[in-house]
Parts: sequence; structure tokens; C-alpha cells
Amino acid sequence: MIGDVEQRLIRLRNELKAQKVASELAYSSILWPANTPQQSWTGTITFPQLPQNVIARLRVRFTRTDGVNGAPFVDFAQNVVYTPTYYDYSVSQGWTVTGNDINYVDDQAYTGYIAAAGSNYVDYYVDFLRDLESNYFTLNSVQVTLNVEAISMVEGSLTITRLI
Repeated sequence: MIGDVEQRLIRLRNELKAQKVASELAYSSILWPANTPQQSWTGTITFPQLPQNVIARLRVRFTRTDGVNGAPFVDFAQNVVYTPTYYDYSVSQGWTVTGNDINYVDDQAYTGYIAAAGSNYVDYYVDFLRDLESNYFTLNSVQVTLNVEAISMVEGSLTITRLI
């Protein structure tokens, strides 16, 4: 009984130390939720059947609103959801996908990267690749929902614009 309590206290003390260290790294998202704006975009991506690798591009722009002139330090987190999902599509075609991560195919059809930075903004692009067309080869389009969160030490706003 005493050993169990001691182990719990040690675990709690270690967790508290870890939180103190990590809070400096994630200070804005813990204490100032306004610094982690979120934005969603929903639309249809049609399959153009052209030789280009990028069939759609979305620009996610984080613009700092604290009045300071300088590119902000920001990290982007995104979640992409297709309708139908590859799993649902494969079932409708008569085959099934199994394994530990049945959604891996959906995650392979897009890529995200920092594209530009300016005096008060950072642009993050999400490119949807031709693999998407190959994965859903009997369809002409898919519905896509992109959810993005910008984690920064400064206040800012987030916008999503379709470029391609």
C-alpha cells in the first residue's frame, strides 16, 4: 500500500516537472488559445486527367495581428477527410482494406509545406496529388474537408484559399 502511494507520488512529481518544461514550448497554446486559430475548408476536387502531379492546391495563410512587423514563427497542423473515404470507396467496389491503419491511403494523397513568408504572414500550402485520382479511379471527383490549426507564440488569424 505505501509502495503504491509512493509510486503514484513519484509519477505525479515527474508529470509536473514534464508539464513545467513542456509549457515553455507550448506556452501560447496552453495559456492563450486565441493564438491557435482554426479554419476549415470544404470543397470538391475534380479529377482533370492531366499529366500534372498537383491537381489541387490550398493556401493556408497565418497573419499575425499583434502589430509587429516580421514573419511570425508558426507551426501548422492539418487533418484531411475525404468523402467517400478510401475504405468506403473500396467496399463499394467489392474489395476491402485491412490492417492497422486502413486510412493510410487517404493520407498519402496530399502533402503540406511552408511555401512563403512575408513581413507579417506565413503561407502553408496543401497540395492534393494525382495519386488521389488513381485511388478513386472510377469517380470524377471527391469531396474534401481540410481542418487546419496554426500554433504560434503570437496572435494571428488564419485563412484558407484555393489556388488550383
